[in-house]
Amino acid sequence: MGRVAGNRLFRLGQPGRYREVVRAHLPLAALTGLMLVVPALVDPARIPLRTCLFRLLTGRSCPFCGLTRGFHGIAAGEFAAVARACPAAFAVYVGVALLFVWHTAGLLCRVRLERGELLRPGRALRVGGGIAAGAVILANWVYRLAAGLH
Repeated sequence: MGRVAGNRLFRLGQPGRYREVVRAHLPLAALTGLMLVVPALVDPARIPLRTCLFRLLTGRSCPFCGLTRGFHGIAAGEFAAVARACPAAFAVYVGVALLFVWHTAGLLCRVRLERGELLRPGRALRVGGGIAAGAVILANWVYRLAAGLH
C-alpha cells in the first residue's frame, strides 16, 4: 500500500481496491453511527434488559449505569439533566462521534485513514489513556453513588 499523504497526526493510505477501505472503515462507522442515531429514534422506556446484572446482585449502580440514559438525553437535547445524572456520558458521546467522523471520512474519501506517529500510541500512552478513561468512569461512578442516583 503506497502512501498518498501523511503528517504526524494521520496518514492516508491508497489501497489497491475500495473493498479494503470498506473492510477497514465500514464496521466501526456503522456501529458508531447506530450508537449516535438509535438514542434519537428509540424511546428509552422501550429498551429491553434495562437493569444491569451488577445492580441486581448488589443493589447499587455499576460504573456504566446511566450511559444509555445519558445518550438518550444528549440526543434529546437535555444537557442539564445529563450533566446531573451522568457527566461521563458527554465524554463517551464525543468519543463515539469522533470515531464515527474518522471512519465515515475514510469511506467518503475512498482512502484508508491510519493513525500517524503522534496518534500511534506506545505502551506508555496506551496505559495512560486507559488510566484516564478508567478515571473518568470511576469518577462518574463515585459521583453517582454519592448523589444516590440509580
